[in-house]
Amino acid sequence: LEHKFLKESTTRMSIYTTLMSIHTTLMSIYREIVALCLNKDPLKRPSAAKLLEHKFLKESTTRMSIYTTLMSIHTTLMSIYREIVALCLNKDPLKRPSAAKLLEHKFLK
Repeated sequence: LEHKFLKESTTRMSIYTTLMSIHTTLMSIYREIVALCLNKDPLKRPSAAKLLEHKFLKESTTRMSIYTTLMSIHTTLMSIYREIVALCLNKDPLKRPSAAKLLEHKFLK
């Protein structure tokens, strides 16, 4: 956390922490659902109807809209992340943005 960019951005770290927490939670839910589907014992493997009773899926009003929304958010965040990383990793040091310039990025404002 000694990097100037990180020191200047408690809000940005908060955003990052929140996004990582959401990612971790979603990955945990996805793993749980996939593990249920891949149970080797067919008697212990839930049916599609039973899987739809999973708390995460049941609480959603429209299962596909949640999936679509999550995938859209994920795609957008990955695109922004790649854009910021590409700026930071520019081979020409003179073209790499300073921490102050990075903070002007539309996502970080």
